[in-house]
Amino acid sequence: MATAHRIMQSLIDRGFVMRTGRADYRLGSVAITLAQGVSVRDILAPAARPHLLSLSKHTQSNTHLGVWNDGMVAYLVKRRYGKVPVHSAEGAQLEGYCSALGKFLLSGMPEDELDRYLADGGFIALTPHTITDPEQLRADRGYSASWLGGRQ
Repeated sequence: MATAHRIMQSLIDRGFVMRTGRADYRLGSVAITLAQGVSVRDILAPAARPHLLSLSKHTQSNTHLGVWNDGMVAYLVKRRYGKVPVHSAEGAQLEGYCSALGKFLLSGMPEDELDRYLADGGFIALTPHTITDPEQLRADRGYSASWLGGRQ
C-alpha cells in the first residue's frame, strides 16, 4: 500500500494524475497533453497485433480487434488466416448490425444503450442474410452473449 501511495504521489507531483477527492483520481494535464493527437488505434493496435496473430494461429481462423463508435464498428487490427477472403480491412468502419464483430459488441452492450441503438432503426440489408429487424437483432444478441459466458 505504501508503494502504491508513493507511485501515485509521484504521478501527481509530475502532473500525470490529479486527485479529485478521497481515493478519486483523474488524468492530469501532462497526460492529457501527451495524449492529444493519439488515437485509440495508435494505442491498441500495436499491443494487440502479436496476440491476434497467436489467437489466429491457435483457432485457425481470422481474428479482428475493433471498437464500437457511435453505432459503427471501427476495425483496428485484422489477422487473416489461410486463403479465405474476408471483406474487412484495418481502418474500415461498418454498421454494427451487419457485421459479426458488431453483433458481438452488441451482445455485451448494456440494455439502455442497446434500446437506444435499436430505436434509431434504419437498418438496411447489405446482403440477403443481413438482419434488419430490431427484435431479431435483440434475439441474436442472446446467441452472441453465450461467447461472453452468458453476460448481457
